[in-house]
Amino acid sequence: DYILLDPEERKRLFISCVQIPHSIYVIRSPVPWHDEMEKRVKICSYGLFVPSAMSLALNSLWHDKYAQLRFVDIETIKKLEKPLTPQNFEALISKQCLTTRDILMRKWIPECAELFIKMRGQWTYLLPDNRSLPTKQAEVFFASIEALMSNQLRSIVEASIAELTLLFEEYRALNSFKDEYDETEFIKKSVLLIKLKIADSKVTYSPRMSEIRERLLKCFQSITNAATNLPRVETHLFPELAEQPLYIRSVRYEEGFVTESTERSLHVFRLNSSGPKQYLEYYRPYRNLLNNKAEMELRSFMKERHVLIVQKKNKGLIPAGDPLEDHLDESLNQVKKQLDAFRNSKMEILGLRYRVPLQLFCLDCEEVNMHLAEKVQKLRDILANYELDEARDINRSICRQYENITNKLSEEPANTQELVDLQEFLKETQNTTAFKLLAQVGDSIEHLKFILDFTFMSADDIRMNSNVFHWPEYIKEIFDMANTRLATWQEAAEEALKNRIAALNKRISSSVEFVKIIQKMEVFSRDEIKRAIKTLDDFQALIKEFNDEAEAIATEEKLLNVEESSSFQIADVRKTMEPYDKLWRTGNDFEEKSRMWLDSPYWKIDAAQVETEIGEMYKTIHRLNKTFIDQPGSLKIAQKIKAKIEKFKEYLPTMQIVCNPGLQRRHWESISKITGFEVMPTKKTPLHDLLGMDLSKFLPKLEEIAAAAAKEHKLEIALQKMKSDWENMNFELLPHRDTGVCILTGVDDIQILLDDHIIKAQTMRNSPFIKPFEEEMSAWENKLVNMNESIDVWLKVQATWLYLEPIFSSEDILAQMPEEGRKFGVVDVLWREIMGETAKNPNCLVATDQRDMLRRLTDANVLLEDIQKGLNDYLEKKRLFFSRFFFLSNDELLEILSETKDPLRVQPHLKKCFEGIIQLNFTEQQEILGMVSAEGEVVPFVAKIYPAKAKGMVEKWLLQVEEMMTQSVRKVISDSIDAYEKTAREKWVLDWPGQAVLCGSMVYWTSEVQTAISEAKLLSEKLKCDKQIEDIVELVRGPLTSGERLTLGALIVLDVHARDVVAELMQAKTSSITAFEWLSQLRYYYSPKENNSIFVRLITAQITYAFEYLGNSSRLVITPLTDRCYRTLMGAIQLNLGGAPEGPAGTGKTETSKVKLLFR
Repeated sequence: DYILLDPEERKRLFISCVQIPHSIYVIRSPVPWHDEMEKRVKICSYGLFVPSAMSLALNSLWHDKYAQLRFVDIETIKKLEKPLTPQNFEALISKQCLTTRDILMRKWIPECAELFIKMRGQWTYLLPDNRSLPTKQAEVFFASIEALMSNQLRSIVEASIAELTLLFEEYRALNSFKDEYDETEFIKKSVLLIKLKIADSKVTYSPRMSEIRERLLKCFQSITNAATNLPRVETHLFPELAEQPLYIRSVRYEEGFVTESTERSLHVFRLNSSGPKQYLEYYRPYRNLLNNKAEMELRSFMKERHVLIVQKKNKGLIPAGDPLEDHLDESLNQVKKQLDAFRNSKMEILGLRYRVPLQLFCLDCEEVNMHLAEKVQKLRDILANYELDEARDINRSICRQYENITNKLSEEPANTQELVDLQEFLKETQNTTAFKLLAQVGDSIEHLKFILDFTFMSADDIRMNSNVFHWPEYIKEIFDMANTRLATWQEAAEEALKNRIAALNKRISSSVEFVKIIQKMEVFSRDEIKRAIKTLDDFQALIKEFNDEAEAIATEEKLLNVEESSSFQIADVRKTMEPYDKLWRTGNDFEEKSRMWLDSPYWKIDAAQVETEIGEMYKTIHRLNKTFIDQPGSLKIAQKIKAKIEKFKEYLPTMQIVCNPGLQRRHWESISKITGFEVMPTKKTPLHDLLGMDLSKFLPKLEEIAAAAAKEHKLEIALQKMKSDWENMNFELLPHRDTGVCILTGVDDIQILLDDHIIKAQTMRNSPFIKPFEEEMSAWENKLVNMNESIDVWLKVQATWLYLEPIFSSEDILAQMPEEGRKFGVVDVLWREIMGETAKNPNCLVATDQRDMLRRLTDANVLLEDIQKGLNDYLEKKRLFFSRFFFLSNDELLEILSETKDPLRVQPHLKKCFEGIIQLNFTEQQEILGMVSAEGEVVPFVAKIYPAKAKGMVEKWLLQVEEMMTQSVRKVISDSIDAYEKTAREKWVLDWPGQAVLCGSMVYWTSEVQTAISEAKLLSEKLKCDKQIEDIVELVRGPLTSGERLTLGALIVLDVHARDVVAELMQAKTSSITAFEWLSQLRYYYSPKENNSIFVRLITAQITYAFEYLGNSSRLVITPLTDRCYRTLMGAIQLNLGGAPEGPAGTGKTETSKVKLLFR
């Protein structure tokens, strides 16, 4: 204290001030706190048991036996020979914790209870003598004991957690590696084993990192859980407390110490998580094996190779220079490379590490490595087995072909054709097939050499290869044997052929007997006719046999290359018999047919056909009479037949009359009047009855009646034919949308048939033979004409109804056109009625015969014409109100007007009404906020448009859209011009719509060039233009939206032209803004005072910018021709004239006209 009195010392010792000493007091009892002191001493003597003998004994027991006890035996874990899987590690920790808990339960707590019993004198005085007295002091005592034991228990729990945490922190270092994995960097023995497995065609961990993390946390939880719910010592001392839930307090899992330890361990876990992920990259080259892509590629290659092998098999012997041979060689080389690659890949996989230590973790890769090696081996086996199978198939095919040749040559031919075929087969086999097979055997040998390098062959394959190699020598012996056998069979076949020829000639000679038999027949009776016909039939069958045998002999002669024998006498024999055949067959035909004609009902007989057949018979018999002039018997038969035919011919004129199918009752009555007796046959009257009436003497008059009847019949048949054509002619109907009405379709065929029948009916009605059914003919003609007129008007009404029906289905149209709507309602009712009846019976005759159909359809057509006229007047009014409606067709305009309550129905047609608007931006409340171009550029309106206020008048709110479009474009352009000087140009061009950028840029270019001309600074202006172009080009090279790219593309076109204009002004040395070089350029002038208007000037012409929105479209390059068009068209517009650009494609006509759209 004395030293500190010196200020220098205090400064040296950095002491700024010294404590003021306390005053000294003398205390005399009793002091003020004496009572409080006694009170506290009493409390301590009542409830403070820490220094008690019982506590000291418990402490001694704990430190002697249990203080070193741990829930986790770290040394045991460190001494493990192999790392454990997370599941086994957790199980080990859990087992150790349960073991320690068992020690505490079975030893520590019972031993503590025994101490209490031995030292009962130290604590029993705290128990009341009477159960009714309070046990507060005993409870305090045991609470202090519980607190002591709790601290002891907590100490080993905390020590266990700390030691486990330290165990994990020994692996704090990162386990990632830079380039290649080096096992020497990870010499520390790992604790946890992670198995790699294949899932979803990828190599993954088993278990996952998240599961490993959970198991690590469960290890700490196992420690805390093992120390919970240990019973207090009093439950052993007092039986009545044994069932009470009295437990020693321990460390809870939620406490800060545990949380901190788990976080430290998880930090180590996270540091060690990168290594396993990094090592998985070693398996990336094998992902094609896991996702089966390698197998699919292999099978695709095998399929292509199989196609090549099949092509070679089909071609057989491949000629030199054929590209197929090169493809096969290349394919075989590819197979060799694939097999080598599979073998190398398998060795590489087997060379991978099975165990990979990575600090805390150790990867078990054995399962994955073996799986990958099996995959590679499988692919190699597939390819090798495929090649072995192909070789096996080729060898089988070769053996099969040799066996087929052997079997074919071993066959014995059943006839000459088979003999010749066998000879041709032997020749073809020796000259061609044998050489092809020999080439295939050579290829098989080469393929076998290749296969033996990569795989083993079974005994069957070796046996088959041996057979293949021996076949070429063995087949030569087969050929020699076959040649010998075929030569023997050839000689036998030739000998048999000679015998067949001799036998045929002998049979032909004996056939003359038939002619002799037929010549001896001289009686023309029914029995003789039957006998003659049978003889002739037998003769014809014999002649057919001769012809078949002769053809077979000729065929064998050609097959055996034998000289053809002389022609057989078959034709001569047949020619000899031919007159007799005609004679008897003609006589037989006449007898049968004449009997049939005379006995048949007269109306079934065709007189013209009878006359034709009788004529042919007569000609044949007449010629035969001349032929048999030297043969009395046959001549007699011919004369008898001729006489009969001549007699029958006398009936032919009468048959022509009575067998006329046109004869009706009226005609038979006329015939009866002429003959003088009744001639009225029935359906059953036979012809011979009519012929027996001797009508031949009335033939001239009867022929007139028959001729008239035939013509009338022809007309009647034609009329019935027309009616039958219409019986099955129906209208084709199709349902029309959801109207519930059908419409006519496909009436072209009906109209063509109708026109044809009308012409026929008119021609028939003018015939002089129509009188018997003139009324029927007239009625039919009127029916056809009425049907034709009805269908014509029907189709007109249908076409107009189809056009107007969707229009007048709209309530909006009906409200605006009430009179036309009423008329259409009348037509609609009529139309539905007619079509409803037609649908019930669509037959043309029935459908067109409805009540007053023609009149009703004509009246409906008149009403529809009035409706169309009113509709056109209505549309014209709408177009006059909103002129842009002239760009729409009637159908498009009606679609808009029919849905006035839905403004969105206008959207599809906006492109035709406005050049740059593809759609309007509507809100959910049907309010219009802005316009959208085809390129997706959005320009907001300066004010909202409310279509609902137009009360259904579409043209009214569209006119507001037109006005709002010009106002909005005017505002956007004026705002962009105001912002031009405040913003960098590179940013400004991206902030505004494309049209505003182009217009504003031209306004400022005009102003800057005019100033440069006045101040003679055109050079600096040109450099500025170059700099602006470079800046825009740099922007274009960067990331842009499609809309921004379009804007910049068009701007570059204008900037390049502007730069070129400045260069021309420099070259012309322009020094005045009134010079023609400057006045002849298109210039933009902005006037804020005149409602932000923009004026476009060129020479003496001035036009106001119309602010029509054109969207964000691209621009074509501006050429001198474009400038010339600008000058011409601007002058024409100034004079209220028009212009029509003309020229080749791609010269800028459309682009120039689009620019002029900006001006009015």
